[in-house]
Amino acid sequence: MKKSFSFNNYTFQFILLVNINFAFGSILFLTVKNLNLMEAPADAPLGAEDSFIVYNNFLKSLCAIVIIHFYKRYCAPRIRNKIVEYVLFAVAIYVGTGFINFAIQAVIQNAADILTIFWSPGGVVIFRLNIIFAALLVYYWSKREEKKDLEILQGKLELSTLQALRAKAELEALQAKINPHFLYNSLNSINSLVDQSPSRAKEKILLLSKLFRLSVNSKNDPYASLKEEIELVTTYLSMEKIRFGERLQFNIDCESGLINEQIPKFLIQPLAENAVIHGTSKLSTVGKINVKISNEQDFLVFTISENGPSFSPDFQPGYGLQSIYDKIKLLGGKEASFQIIDTRKDDQDEFKYIVIKIRRGESYNR
Repeated sequence: MKKSFSFNNYTFQFILLVNINFAFGSILFLTVKNLNLMEAPADAPLGAEDSFIVYNNFLKSLCAIVIIHFYKRYCAPRIRNKIVEYVLFAVAIYVGTGFINFAIQAVIQNAADILTIFWSPGGVVIFRLNIIFAALLVYYWSKREEKKDLEILQGKLELSTLQALRAKAELEALQAKINPHFLYNSLNSINSLVDQSPSRAKEKILLLSKLFRLSVNSKNDPYASLKEEIELVTTYLSMEKIRFGERLQFNIDCESGLINEQIPKFLIQPLAENAVIHGTSKLSTVGKINVKISNEQDFLVFTISENGPSFSPDFQPGYGLQSIYDKIKLLGGKEASFQIIDTRKDDQDEFKYIVIKIRRGESYNR
């Protein structure tokens, strides 16, 4: 993770090195000049011996940046001892700047002594120590900055992991509550049929077995295909039809081409269960439940309608509806929506509706 202006930016490191080396180098240059420890040739590049520090500084700073880059990438990770790491880095800078001295000597004097790479008389050694000091400062701070960036990145990764684990835990909690909810209501229904109609009770037990086979034996994935979900809902409503007989009618309509779409698992079944328990079961006449799944501008639209009594003025969503709301919030994407429409209150329709919208392919982007 690199910032536009930091110690991990090599352009900034170069500018910093030039300034540090120039500041301390100027002091050293004036000192060795006044003490007559070193004299640059009168015809030195840039036209004056005092300007020697300028081009020497830029060349050695550029060399130091190249060494920092390769040393930090290829050498430092293999060295466990910090003292050894910095000593070897100083040696690399010393030798690297020695090659710069050798090159400068060849240009200025048209001759070069190979020993210049390792040793130079007079004040040149002092300048090499100066660039080593400046390079060590930049190297240390760049490593420190890199460590801070890594800690920030790890912190963000840990936060992201915790959020994912939390979402998974919430989903598993929802799943754990839904399955016993099926069982509780279904066993009560079977119990009421055992004495009245053993054959219907047996049929419902078989459907209950199928219902749990569809849910428990499926893969440990929070998503399922529409085909699987429709089979689950059909099985559930068939169980309830055994209980209510002709007093319950249901229809499931899925638009062509959507059957293999992936949706959050157990999205429709709790809504169908809610429609029975809090809707059609309270009617003395025929209860109707319609499930419609359609495509609307790249959204999957689930419309569950039933003709049970209107919602009371103080209506509060129970666990079933709340679980669906929580589920689409966790798995349905940012644009998912959940809407309850009760047109029966205004005598506009015989049905009330629950409408859910999820963008198509949302599960593939998770």
